Amino acid sequence: MGFELKNDKKAFKIAFDENDFGSHGFKENIFKTNIPFGQLTAKQWLFDGIKILYSETDLDKPTELDWKGDSELVTMHFNLQGRTSIVQNGMSNCFELNGNQHNLFYGTKAKGTMKFDGLEMKSFMV
Repeated sequence: MGFELKNDKKAFKIAFDENDFGSHGFKENIFKTNIPFGQLTAKQWLFDGIKILYSETDLDKPTELDWKGDSELVTMHFNLQGRTSIVQNGMSNCFELNGNQHNLFYGTKAKGTMKFDGLEMKSFMV
């Protein structure tokens, strides 16, 4: 379960258990990952059924990735820096988020393509 970004190689996967959303208490994960096209640093907090993720990505070049998610979630995505374009399979519209823009997404099992046009990206998701 979780969310996965990849290009020709598996790049990054955020896994979580649905039971985590019902647990009480506070969990924090901090990770730094070298990915084939740059580096990702993220902090993740989970409490009272809420998951918050802050990430900073430094890329070697603009990058297009395949993504997929397999959990039913409502997500607020705040794009703090950089430009991201998100396409979901089966939908004709592309969501474009520039720096200091946000959107609200609802998804169940979905997949698509995500394009990072900038080399430095910062985002915050709830």
